[in-house]
Amino acid sequence: MKHLLPILILLLATVGIAATEIDQGEVCLVCHDGLEAEINAAVPHPPAAQGECSACHNPHVSRFEHLLQDRPGPLCVSCHEDLNQELTRPVVHEPVAEGRCVDCHEPHGGANPKLMVRDTASLCAGCHDGIKDWKKLPVQHAPFAEGDCSTCHEPHASDHDALSALPIGESCTQCH
Repeated sequence: MKHLLPILILLLATVGIAATEIDQGEVCLVCHDGLEAEINAAVPHPPAAQGECSACHNPHVSRFEHLLQDRPGPLCVSCHEDLNQELTRPVVHEPVAEGRCVDCHEPHGGANPKLMVRDTASLCAGCHDGIKDWKKLPVQHAPFAEGDCSTCHEPHASDHDALSALPIGESCTQCH
């Protein structure tokens, strides 16, 4: 019995050391090899790029799809704390209010700035049907024609109607 105790202590210490040496990213990519391109994309999401899969996912069980630690909105806000303040503004973009972050942002990495799933113009036009019709008109406001919606609109929330960055009159005078 007295010889069993040192062996048990050595075994537990070895297991503890082995557990700390696990590379989550490497282990997860054994099965999720399709994610490697996203993680190695031009704009990676830092936890994914650093192999910190458990920052967002529980490797064993979850009440949430994709083994997430929480619902997407609260999970994203747990790191992106500035969005908590955004959610208190009077006008909140519907997908933001509903915690649908991945409608607009890649969770692991992508080719576009700010992890956007597509360029801003096509992303906004995907939900805002009128944009497609407006694009056919012969005269267009320069930022709109260039697909730069964020020149005039806030993407997450605003203090003004239509997610305008400033009150409509003031918004125009910033450039004109």
